Amino acid sequence: MAFDKTQSQFLDRTRALEERDTEISERAEKTRRLRTARLEREQAGKLVASLPTGKRIKAV
Repeated sequence: MAFDKTQSQFLDRTRALEERDTEISERAEKTRRLRTARLEREQAGKLVASLPTGKRIKAV
């Protein structure tokens, strides 16, 4: 009975650690995607800003 309790605690701990690792990985992936999108927007903004005044296209 003591062994089952210890094993159950071990499995619960392992499951909790796996869930935490999954959350960390998902958060890192989301941060990477958001950073990439932000950098692309900034680059597009710089490109538009570098166009001569008469050539600028109005953003929708």
